[in-house]
Formats: sequence, structure tokens, C-alpha cells
Amino acid sequence: MSNLSVRSFIAIDAGGVLLHLNEGVDQSNRSRTPVKGANEVLAKLKSEGHKLFLVSFAGRKTAEITFNDMKEHYNGLLDGLFFVKNKEEKIALCRYLGADVMIDDTSLVHYHIKNGIYTGKPKAIGGVPSIHRLQFTGAPFGGDKSNLDLTGSDGATVVETWDEIYNICSGLTHTHKPDDKITITKYVYPEHSSV
Repeated sequence: MSNLSVRSFIAIDAGGVLLHLNEGVDQSNRSRTPVKGANEVLAKLKSEGHKLFLVSFAGRKTAEITFNDMKEHYNGLLDGLFFVKNKEEKIALCRYLGADVMIDDTSLVHYHIKNGIYTGKPKAIGGVPSIHRLQFTGAPFGGDKSNLDLTGSDGATVVETWDEIYNICSGLTHTHKPDDKITITKYVYPEHSSV
């Protein structure tokens, strides 16, 4: 998976980062529109040699819907799609990919990226505090920012626009090695992930 000409490996959440999830009865009834600026910035980053991966938490049905949303709105821009079964397991995908950046709107994800998780199994998944953690606040669920942690959980950099993300990511290089000891098939829905 390593490539010396690659600028950086960037892991990106879907809901609240790439897609607005407007209120609805359930995931399948929500309107799901692209976040302003995301498409243009992803295209610029990809053209500069960055590898872009969707790393999103979803149930099986939502993974299928989001998979189709990604094909519709971001076709050809993402180098891989991964849907984790549990939010805290995004750290496993970041380690597997050798991600240099994680862009997510959830403070708990940033906490896990930095500190790791205990999986309830004999081994924990260690954190990777050196990953650039960007906490996106520009597209909160239903447009309501009142419940967002705007402080930058555990040192995450708070960003509100995709232009800010570009300014941070454009100059980064790939420094993290993929963790070949992680078997991702236990963390993702294989039928909707790049396995």
C-alpha cells in the first residue's frame, strides 16, 4: 500500500463531513447532500497525490445508502471506502491504512485516535497520537451547532470549512506506515468496503 510519490493518506468521515445529514425519521429518509467545498478540495488534494479514504461508522443499511451517496457525489475521488461497525473502531482503519490525517466531526473519534481503545478482547487497539486530527464543525446534523464540542477534543484542530482542511493537508507527506497486523474484515462490512 505504500507509495513514495504519495503526499499523505487522509481518512474522512461521511456524515457531517462529506454529507449533510438533514433531519428525518431514520437514515434512509434523511436528505443527504454534499458539504459545500468538499468535492473541489478532494479533487485538488487527489490531483496533488494525496490518497483519500472514506472511514465511516454505519449500520449495514446506512453503509449501503452511504456507499451509493459516495458513488453519486464523490465518484472517482476516493481511493477506498470503509464502513466500520462501531465508531471507536475507526482507529483500527486508520492504523491499517497508515493514515496521516483523520477528518471527523465527532470528538469521541478524535479521543480514540489519540488514546486508543479497549476492544473487550485480550488486546486493545493502540492510539496514534501523531495523526493529524481535524474536527470538522461546518456541517452539523440538522444545522444545529449547539451540541458540538468546539474546543478540539484532545488537541484536535477545529476546522469549519473545506478550504481550511485544504490549507492544512496540502503540504503534508505520508509518514505513517500501514499496520499489517490489523485484520480489517472483522471491523467493516465487506460488501460495502474496499476489502
